[in-house]
Amino acid sequence: MNRQYLSWPSALVLLGFGSSLAPAIAATPSLEVPAPTHDAHLISQINLPKQDVGSPNSTVGGGKRGGCLTREMSALFRPVLPIDESGTAIANTTSSTPSLWWYVPANSAVKAELSVFTQDNTNDSLVHYQMIDDIGSEAGLLQITLPNNAIKADNSYWWDLTLACDEIDRSGDVYLFGSITRQNPENVSIRRNPAVIDTLITTLLGSDSYLTLDVSEAQELANALQMSTDDRTVTMVESRLRDHFIAVQSDYAQLSQSMQNQNISNAELKNLKQQRSGMMLELAQLSAFFDMWGDTANFLAMGRDEHPEEWQSLLDNLFPQDDPFTEAEEDEIIRVLRMSPSL
Repeated sequence: MNRQYLSWPSALVLLGFGSSLAPAIAATPSLEVPAPTHDAHLISQINLPKQDVGSPNSTVGGGKRGGCLTREMSALFRPVLPIDESGTAIANTTSSTPSLWWYVPANSAVKAELSVFTQDNTNDSLVHYQMIDDIGSEAGLLQITLPNNAIKADNSYWWDLTLACDEIDRSGDVYLFGSITRQNPENVSIRRNPAVIDTLITTLLGSDSYLTLDVSEAQELANALQMSTDDRTVTMVESRLRDHFIAVQSDYAQLSQSMQNQNISNAELKNLKQQRSGMMLELAQLSAFFDMWGDTANFLAMGRDEHPEEWQSLLDNLFPQDDPFTEAEEDEIIRVLRMSPSL
């Protein structure tokens, strides 16, 4: 397995820390984003289970002349998330402070608004509202992180991101909506899908995998799945990977907190950033196997400058070009997102 970072206790000893440490996508056809010359040579080491991708739900308001987005632009306005067959963007997460990402093209909106509601058959209750000013000045990736525990574990919510084209007349608003579910890490599970299991086996056997499982344990789990994919075997592998997933999450949380130490030296901070980078890639990989795609997208979006090949792998997974009716559109989305700055 790929040893991208030291075990956390070892890192603490080397760095001299104590043990008390506290863890959209719209593309405009007219955007001028230079394509990187090295993309064809990027080689990804991350294995993401293939998604069954649908078409996103997006809505344009009255379509008045002079609106902040054209109908064509709004058809490409999507979150960096998988889309299910019903057209709903799915952001599953184990985080108490999850982040959502969208690409926002240059527009004339007066503001953007994010609203998060509980999913209730009788009453949708607003749990979070956030306004973003100056949304139309530049095109780029928009990241919004929800406040701590704004959404509760083992609960599902609706979210919508709205571009308000006029402060008073809201009939021309453009918006996206989707679902976000926060799961307890102890309850996550692997999808019982042959393609997912095959990808997991490949990852467990890969010498350059980002997983930091002991080589013998990874081999044992892969061999078990190669011999049988019955529910008992998958449940056993799932349990072992879940324990490892939770341990890496804990290490990541402690490392992130230690980086806030104001007395840390530049050399120590650089070392910790390298450690965190490896952990982010492993968490992105594990989150995908447990269907926590909101977390996978967040980790790879945050690390896209350091690991453009893994960002590219995510984009290829979320926006496949195997549909002749959407190939040009998906290619444009991937092209723009490869080089998009953060807003």
